[in-house]
Amino acid sequence: VTGASTGIGYATVRRLAAGGWKVWGGVRSSSDSLQIERLDGVSSLRIDVTDDEQTKTAFGEVADSRGRLGLDLLVVNAGVLVGGPLEYVTPEEWRRQFDVNVVGVASSIRCALPMLRLSNDPRIVVVGSINSRVGVPLLSPYAASKHALVGLLSSLRRELGPTGPRVTLIEPGAVQTPLW
Repeated sequence: VTGASTGIGYATVRRLAAGGWKVWGGVRSSSDSLQIERLDGVSSLRIDVTDDEQTKTAFGEVADSRGRLGLDLLVVNAGVLVGGPLEYVTPEEWRRQFDVNVVGVASSIRCALPMLRLSNDPRIVVVGSINSRVGVPLLSPYAASKHALVGLLSSLRRELGPTGPRVTLIEPGAVQTPLW
C-alpha cells in the first residue's frame, strides 16, 4: 500500500492487516514507519514514489521477503493535491502533481508487476478521485492528474489482458483526510 501513513492509505493498511493479510505500508518518513509498524502484520517500506531507485528498492524488499509466493494485491494510494487559480500554479507545481499522482503510480505498478504475476489471483487497486470525472474550481492540476489515471489504467487493462492482474480504479469523493 503506497501512501500508507495517513487517510485512505492508513485505513487500508489497518483493514487488510485486521483481515489477516501480510501488509507492507509505503511511507516517506521514519516517524510514519514507526506508526504503521505498531499494527500487527504490517511492515513499513520507505518509499517516495517520485524516486525511481527508492521505488525499485522498496519493491525489491517485498520480493525478497515473498520469494516465489509473489504479491496478491497492490494498492497504489500515494498522492498529493496541488490547487489554486490556474494562472498562479507554477510549472514546478504541475510537475510535482503529475510526478506523484501519475508517474509514481506507473512506477509502482511497473515495479510490482513481476511479483503480481506469481500470484494466482493478482489485483491492482489505484486510488483516484471523483475529480477525474467532475471538474472543481481551483483544482485543475489535481483533476488533470487524476483524469490521467483513467487513461493509464484503461490502457493497462488491455495491455495485461485476461491473464494479467485485475486492475481497479477507485474514485472516492472528498474524504476527511490530511490531503483535504
